[in-house]
Amino acid sequence: MQKLLGIALVGLLAFGSAHASPILVDPTADGSDVGAEITSSNCLGCFVEVTVSEDLEEVMAWLEVGDSVTFDFFDIVVGGLIGTADVVVTAVLALASPDASAYGSGDGGFATFLFVLNGGYLNWVQPDLIDLGDGTFLAIVFENLFEFGIGNTTTVSATISRIAAVPEPGTAALLLVGLMALWFGSRRRRVARPALAATATA
Repeated sequence: MQKLLGIALVGLLAFGSAHASPILVDPTADGSDVGAEITSSNCLGCFVEVTVSEDLEEVMAWLEVGDSVTFDFFDIVVGGLIGTADVVVTAVLALASPDASAYGSGDGGFATFLFVLNGGYLNWVQPDLIDLGDGTFLAIVFENLFEFGIGNTTTVSATISRIAAVPEPGTAALLLVGLMALWFGSRRRRVARPALAATATA
């Protein structure tokens, strides 16, 4: 009986986070920002420019646990006569709903030839999770880039996912110990009952 109660309790905890009410996610350009800086350069006339996407205000989605939405976040333009440069990009994605924002920074670099042939990369330190206060979180991931070709403009996307809380290692260990104790307790009682029956018949 105790084993069944323990399993039911764990099931209810999992069910509660997996069936949290849908929430509206509404990214907004008001408060969102992006900046880029060339940190070192071996380049003639190199530049980098970034602007928040005009389509950001059109993004809106209802998310349940496990759902995600991907959208254009900002545009990045690089160029130069010839050479290479290292860059740092910082970005803030603001949400009108829920009222929160996410900050990330990325290291990258690019090579350019005659302002037309360009290639580069951008790797992010991703934003922290946003706690929704109901056992779920928003995970916001900015797109890493690795591109090469003709042209000098590309768009960086962002993905917002709603995820369930992952138990702390200590909490998970306690739950495991508790379930093991319930299992051993019920097994011990099953072994003891035949022994009592044998004593009674003797």
